[in-house]
Amino acid sequence: RTVKKAALASLAAGGLVFDRAYCESPICLPSRTTLLTGKRASHHGVTLHGASMRDGERTIVEAFAEQGYLTHAVGKIHVRSQVHSGHPESIPDWRAGRYTDWHGPYAGFNSVDLILGHSNALLGHYGAWLTREHRDRCHLLWEQHWRKLPLTCGQGVYDNDIPEDLHATAWCADRAEIAMQHARDTGKPFFLHVGFPDPHWPINPPPRWLHRYDNTPIPPSTPFPNPTGMPKLFGGLAAGTLPPHPYDGGFHLTKDRRDVEAITRAYWGAISFIDHHVGRMLASLEHLGLADNTLVVFTSDHGEFMGDHGLMTKGGFPYESLVRVPFLVRFPRRLPVGARRNGLLSFLDIPATLAGLCGFDPGLMHDGVNQADAWRDGTSLRRDLDITHFSTRGDEGWPDLHTLITDDGWKLTHHAGENIGQLYHLPSDPNESNNRWALEPAVRERLLRQLLDRIIQGWNCQAAHDRIVGAHGEYHRHVMSPQVWGPEMDAITKCQATNT
Repeated sequence: RTVKKAALASLAAGGLVFDRAYCESPICLPSRTTLLTGKRASHHGVTLHGASMRDGERTIVEAFAEQGYLTHAVGKIHVRSQVHSGHPESIPDWRAGRYTDWHGPYAGFNSVDLILGHSNALLGHYGAWLTREHRDRCHLLWEQHWRKLPLTCGQGVYDNDIPEDLHATAWCADRAEIAMQHARDTGKPFFLHVGFPDPHWPINPPPRWLHRYDNTPIPPSTPFPNPTGMPKLFGGLAAGTLPPHPYDGGFHLTKDRRDVEAITRAYWGAISFIDHHVGRMLASLEHLGLADNTLVVFTSDHGEFMGDHGLMTKGGFPYESLVRVPFLVRFPRRLPVGARRNGLLSFLDIPATLAGLCGFDPGLMHDGVNQADAWRDGTSLRRDLDITHFSTRGDEGWPDLHTLITDDGWKLTHHAGENIGQLYHLPSDPNESNNRWALEPAVRERLLRQLLDRIIQGWNCQAAHDRIVGAHGEYHRHVMSPQVWGPEMDAITKCQATNT
């Protein structure tokens, strides 16, 4: 209510708002890969930063391309590690000049306008545009020309002189408008992904937006919990005894409330700057005559702590601040207008649901459900959903965390290898400040069994995928279907007829 976001408010008023939408992970790469594949992180294999989506992994984008859609990506895609070579999101490969003239295809997209990292001003298509078209001003996007605020937490907030028209947020909207114009001119349907790098660390919206909320009061945050009666991870964090985790999101304790407020104001400024350019894109849809026949979705790969639970940045705990994400949908004449949905929605469901709303089966081996009918009539096909945050460093105090969220508002997180976890009743405790693990043994045991069933079913499903299906459709080569073995079956049929 405090952050000014007129375009998103308009989008919500013209469509649906999902109040209980959940991403796959409290960090970027797993969630983004799930959003493209519909698979759990344990199935697509991207469980932490530093991992990469496998070559040949089928995406919802490919399914739309097969239906004749123009598929184009603008901005941040971020489904592969940027420090490793051998793919278009590799910073070393861009530095070596391997992608100078490359514009796709990638991850199912026919073409791309790529931003590397967080608004990398030197590499990728965005960097190439800056250095080619604005060589005299591109240095204003380099960190040495920024002024870092003296803060005790976070990963950098910078006052700056970045021109609005050169900022990555503006560039994404510029390229999106060009892509929409191209689609209109060709007369073909289109699938357009616009990945704004912001809001992200370092926080550096242009000056007008950075200072937009300088005099705005910031509401209080939920404090860090007393480690007594909590899993060991809380005690280690409070005592400062946990070793660094290079593949998580860098979350840490806040130290000064004034710093939290300063960071939050800058973060809100970045959101309002994005909203401004979302408004530009929505206006372009209208101007091009495409709005009435275009499905628009707005979401985020995860949230941010911003001081909640005494923490900053992301990763670690699957608190609502991180895993419950904004999710807005507009599809004129196909979906209700100005409605809210309170049923559970998982990123696992999005690929199949988008295809369902557009009238086709995507042919994905996904772990979600097609909620197209549920979006129309207000029901939800989910009684629960689960989120797994992988650590791989359990021996160093960083356990895997498995979370179950139920449609009646219970949320349980199991810390692997421990007898103490977290249990919250969200309707009565939306800030997750009252751990009921020891107070509700019957609920706890019921949800633990439910979570165990979910995990077992998930792993069994993956075993079937890996051992039977293999590369997409491989299973059908072992089944005598006419789609695959038609000529051979016809020959046998003719032979049988002759013998008869």
